[in-house]
Amino acid sequence: MSRSHDPDAVTHLLANVASYYALSDTDRKDEAPTYLRSALRFVAAICGPEMISNAYGELELAEDDAQDGNRGAALEALSERLWLCFHLFQGVEQPGSGHAIADAANEAYLIANGDKPSLFAPIGGKQGRRGKAYALALNKVRALEWDEYLGAVGTTLQERRDRIVAAYGISLDAFAKWKSEVSRHLGSDAVAYRLQVAGRLARAGQPLGLLGETPESDGAAYRKQLGYG
Repeated sequence: MSRSHDPDAVTHLLANVASYYALSDTDRKDEAPTYLRSALRFVAAICGPEMISNAYGELELAEDDAQDGNRGAALEALSERLWLCFHLFQGVEQPGSGHAIADAANEAYLIANGDKPSLFAPIGGKQGRRGKAYALALNKVRALEWDEYLGAVGTTLQERRDRIVAAYGISLDAFAKWKSEVSRHLGSDAVAYRLQVAGRLARAGQPLGLLGETPESDGAAYRKQLGYG
């Protein structure tokens, strides 16, 4: 693992922060997540890959271990990683509120050690919603975000629609119905906001995803969720 870090990242980070505080009060509220995402990428570049990798930690799950044992180890690792994220928001976190990163970190650790979920217990029934309607809606809205994002960077309508339907394995007619479908599950305001953010990211020259996602990788995840591999 390389120990090097990006010396230019400090300059980019300071410029990013200065640009944010140059915005109006209203715009700062709207744009804060976009600017913070960018700032965190610069912080990671400043720290260098070795620090990031060592702090994140490794998790080796043996194939012959019981599934529950693997899940327990994974949840404990997730808990530790969430505690790292907690420090970013420590000044505004409200532990115990049910919507804090600290609450999620605690719950992951407790579940890993045998407790029943509380914060993450299914809502509206012991078994939760049947099927994967909400999860599929999230995957579908991602396709809509890609349509917005690619359009904002100058991709023609036909080019981006052809790419998206090929990635998701659907028809153009099916894609045309997705906005109304996902709005029923996520709400029209939430869908509109997600598309607005996708356009902002494109115009700011920032990636849509945090992990180098593409329409193809997101489409593959959608098909896998449907059981198509």
